Amino acid sequence: MRGKPIPLVAQHESWISLDPIRGCPASCVYCYLEPPGLTRKVPVASEDASEVVYQKLSEYQYLEKSQFSDVPVGRSFPIAIGNYTDMCLTSKNRQYLLSLLCEHKRCMPNTPVCIVTKAVLDYTFLEAVNDIGVTTIFFISLSFLPSKFEKGAPPTTSRLENFGRIAQFANLHAVHFWRPVMSINVPDREAAFQQIEQLKSNSASVSVITGLKFGDNLAKVFSSKEQHALQKFFIAQAKRSHLKNEILEPEVQKMIFSVAKERSYAVFLHTSCAVSFVLGQPDYNATFRKPHLESRCLTSTCPSSQRERCFNFKTSSIIPSGRLLEQVAQNLQIPSTAVTYSEEDVIVVDAVLTQEQQTFLTQSTGFPVRGKALIPTLEWVGSIHRLGENTVELGENTLKVSDMVTMTLDTTRLFDELVGKWDVHDLVTELVGEVGTLADSIMIKEGRRPSRDAEPVDLEDDIADVIFMLIRIANHYNINLGKAYKEMIDQTRDKLHSRLENRGKLNDRRPRALEYAD
Repeated sequence: MRGKPIPLVAQHESWISLDPIRGCPASCVYCYLEPPGLTRKVPVASEDASEVVYQKLSEYQYLEKSQFSDVPVGRSFPIAIGNYTDMCLTSKNRQYLLSLLCEHKRCMPNTPVCIVTKAVLDYTFLEAVNDIGVTTIFFISLSFLPSKFEKGAPPTTSRLENFGRIAQFANLHAVHFWRPVMSINVPDREAAFQQIEQLKSNSASVSVITGLKFGDNLAKVFSSKEQHALQKFFIAQAKRSHLKNEILEPEVQKMIFSVAKERSYAVFLHTSCAVSFVLGQPDYNATFRKPHLESRCLTSTCPSSQRERCFNFKTSSIIPSGRLLEQVAQNLQIPSTAVTYSEEDVIVVDAVLTQEQQTFLTQSTGFPVRGKALIPTLEWVGSIHRLGENTVELGENTLKVSDMVTMTLDTTRLFDELVGKWDVHDLVTELVGEVGTLADSIMIKEGRRPSRDAEPVDLEDDIADVIFMLIRIANHYNINLGKAYKEMIDQTRDKLHSRLENRGKLNDRRPRALEYAD
């Protein structure tokens, strides 16, 4: 159970991700595809036809975001195709992308598509995409790092030329994805100035900056892999970073925004802000509200026309209506009293939320939504969900049994989608295997068995795997695990108290001579 399966469809912070292809022939040192072994790999496409892929997308529970009333209309929520590959870097990927876009036009003609790429996009390919008639936003991933950091990716100068070609087509748009921004590639103000000037001179009009992002898996690669190009940087900067899952040096961020403001160039901290700017709509992640207003929204060099769109939206929906709060509760199947509105401009939910649920509710309501704890479902927690930024989440150590069950059922849904639904015999067999792994790990840890060369002992993971399977089995038989566990503890305590009382009475009846004899 080490490592999460990659779902075909997933709600990411900036878009719904559609991922029928996995693997990338390039090898960028900061890529989140490295831990699962998807870099330096020929992309592998799903065997499903485009029609089947889009049928599964249409069934995704978080696709439809206009189901809540009392929310101003006029916002689009994009589909991003290919987050676990580069859809434009190989000829087969491009052919498959064109077939998907044709199906997208048939099924979802008014929904924009986002494509992140490092490829050089030639005129013929762009013309074919444009002719399909889908609003398509190309995120041109361009860090300005030396080529040794991005092996297999085209040169910076070649990628810069994409912006001018894309600008010639009515249905196509380009956003510069400036990632990762680090002092390695933006060491001083002069470097920031030169890079923005290169972008502007090549017809780029908007950038999104992100720092070095990482989840637990990527952090292990950065910190422990010998001679990794980012090891020294990561170890040094991770200690001083105030952000979760991201290193974005404040001085570097400040330099970029200072130059961008001076050069009247749009730079955003949120991907959704850039998408919304391109589409001419208010940001669908509500970064214009209090939790993000100072640190994310006002920091960006957002054009005044775009900021006006967002603030007009906020004015039209200053606080959520009682009916909207009730609809959030109905969606989560919890009591209406468990959903309230705080002065921090946040809808507060007295329940554990998955990362997908929280994103869906934020985008659907137009307000930041926070639960009492957050279950990560992606490689990292994005900036609209982070702990410590005016959120109301609790630490993971405060989870109740009911919260653990919720987390397990959400993860089980992904397993079922990936490998098919398991029956109880499969569950029991897996449980036996996990218990065996735990026993083996303990024997190794206690020096009773030689260590495994392939992977280190991880008792936390082994114990969690056993609990995971037990919860799945309990759910199969509709057992209320929290209630059952409490009853077991109560019964056991009663029995132990009774035995201790009986032992005391027995000792009281013992002759004192025997007591001394003991």
